[in-house]
Amino acid sequence: MPRRKPLRASRVLAPVLVAIGVAILIGLGVWQLQRKAENSRMLAAVAALQGAAPKPLDVVLKRVGDRRVSLDFVRVQFACPTLFRSPSVRVYSLTDNGPGWRTVVACPLMDAPYGSVLVDRGFTPQEAVSGPNSEALNTAPVIGVLRRAPPPNFANPKHNAASGGWYGRDLPALATALHAANPLPLFLILESPGSGPLGPKPTPLPVEVRDNLQYALTWFGLAGALIGVYIATQIARRRKLA
Repeated sequence: MPRRKPLRASRVLAPVLVAIGVAILIGLGVWQLQRKAENSRMLAAVAALQGAAPKPLDVVLKRVGDRRVSLDFVRVQFACPTLFRSPSVRVYSLTDNGPGWRTVVACPLMDAPYGSVLVDRGFTPQEAVSGPNSEALNTAPVIGVLRRAPPPNFANPKHNAASGGWYGRDLPALATALHAANPLPLFLILESPGSGPLGPKPTPLPVEVRDNLQYALTWFGLAGALIGVYIATQIARRRKLA
C-alpha cells in the first residue's frame, strides 16, 4: 500500500505539469503573433515617415516631451555649417557588404531645447581610407532621419581609445568624446548632403524585424508535441496495465 501513494501522486501531478507547460508554450506563441502585428504597424509607420517631406528640426523638437508622439524615423532638416569640419568619432558597423565604420559628428543647435545633435554621416568600408575633413562651410540644409539606437550591451567590445573605434551607440559617451553639450537623445542619420567619393556614404540604419510568425509556429508546434507525448505515454501505460 505505501508504494501506491507516490504512483497516484505522479498520475495526478503529470497532467497538471503538462497543462502548465502547454499553457506557457501557447502563451509564447500568442505573444509572437502580437509582436508580428506590432512589427507590421511599425514598418507601415516607417514607410510613411521616411517618405514624408522633411520637417524643420526646431519644430519637431517641441514635441520631444510628448509621450504620445514618437520621433523615431521622423525626417527632419536643419542648418549645420560645420558638418564637414567638425571632429568625428568612428562607430563599428557590420553590413551585408562587410564590416566598416560609421562617422559620427556633433552639430550645434540654436534656439532649441537641446544644445546639439549627433549626426551619423554614413558608412565607410573597413579597408577604405576616409579623406580629410573639408575646410569649407556646408551651405546645404542637412536632411536626415531621427533614430533611436539601442545602447551597447555586455557583448559589445569596449571603446578602443588608441584606434578611436567605438563598438556601440553609447550616445552620452559619444557626445562627451565630441564635446557636444546637452545632446538630443536621438541620432540623426544623414541622407544629404553627401561627403564626396572619399567621405562616408550616407547609409540608413537597418530596421531589425524578426520572423515572429516562424517563432509562433515553433512554440505552437512544441505545445502540440508535448500534448502528443503525454497522450502516447498514457496509451502505453494503459496497454501495460491491460
